[in-house]
Amino acid sequence: MLDASEFQALLVQADAEFVELTAQRLQAGAEKYGPLKFFTVDTLEEAMAELLDLSNYARMTYIKLYILRAQTNKILEQNPNVGDQGFVPMKDIVT
Repeated sequence: MLDASEFQALLVQADAEFVELTAQRLQAGAEKYGPLKFFTVDTLEEAMAELLDLSNYARMTYIKLYILRAQTNKILEQNPNVGDQGFVPMKDIVT
């Protein structure tokens, strides 16, 4: 289980990784398209296209989780002593 300080450290690490990766992508975009390309792009169209992509990823992820749940349920039926679908609730991880 994670105590509060470990959980806080993970939050800080996740945020730092997010900032680093977005900066890398911004730099890569600037190198590929030019640093001011974003001024000539239709931001609304780009955002709408990204949302469509994101919704497709969400659908694919839902399907993967659906299949994972079905397989987990099959394993649980064969091994009833596993309990709680093999997952640990967040409340049991963070104290």
